[in-house]
Amino acid sequence: MSGNEWLENCVKADGIHVISQNLPFEHPEDDYDRQYGNDDVEKTIGAFVLDAAGFTPRSLLELACGTGHMTASLVYDGRVEEIVASDASIEFLKITRNKIAGLGQGDKVSFVLLSDADFNQIPQGRYDAIMMRSALHHFADFRETAAILLSKLPPGGGLFMLEPRADFHIASSLILKAAQSRSDRVQWTDRHAHQTQSFIDAASFYLDRKLDKREAEDKYVFYIDELVEIASENKVTFTSLGGEYLSAFTSVFHDFMKYCMNFDADVLSDILALVDDELRFMDSAYASRPRYGAAEWFLFRA
Repeated sequence: MSGNEWLENCVKADGIHVISQNLPFEHPEDDYDRQYGNDDVEKTIGAFVLDAAGFTPRSLLELACGTGHMTASLVYDGRVEEIVASDASIEFLKITRNKIAGLGQGDKVSFVLLSDADFNQIPQGRYDAIMMRSALHHFADFRETAAILLSKLPPGGGLFMLEPRADFHIASSLILKAAQSRSDRVQWTDRHAHQTQSFIDAASFYLDRKLDKREAEDKYVFYIDELVEIASENKVTFTSLGGEYLSAFTSVFHDFMKYCMNFDADVLSDILALVDDELRFMDSAYASRPRYGAAEWFLFRA
């Protein structure tokens, strides 16, 4: 048996194995790719993650691959021999498939329409590693999702995850509150007020564990102890691998507000000027963290 029966026995359309019902992304998939995609910058992320882990799987299942930036990075790196890229959106998978085909590596990657409702269909022990880049926080019961995926690993296998950090959102909210308190020092407009408060409100929502978040797209940012607890509950080891880019807190803060929160350039410039002292302090406080980021890579190892 090849171990690929779960794929070989399902319907295949446009080169994509179909296991789950298609779940379109809340925003247009092409817009998502334009906003978050930067292939040139992200070519080295696969190498960073594997090097930091000291673990190179032969076969890897990527869940929630989105528009394939991590998939492409693993292909660029070349060490993983077999990659299965999956997502709940068939449009995301088509973008990823075309991206990988453009690299001339189409035979190295398989594509699967797969949502969390069917994670139980993943064969136990089939893949040396499972990878999710910025995906766990989309699942309402993230502990159960993690437990299912960890149960699919072979002995010595690994679950790689990139997830947003709670401490970044807490610190950034306090910094934006400080900017709000000094609004009389600049020409503070409704846009300033709305954009700063939008982040603070979003962070408060992500940090709250008592709310019903089933209808929300983004649901959580994680405390490190929550991830350690998941490892303990499932009897696996846990390692922090660091962020993807070498960066100071100020750079991370700027890029997150610009690219992820879509702050206007003039609004962001005013905020940076208002909170220069706080940002300098944060840069100093995190100077010993060579890879600080708004999100961090983690490895659960069976």
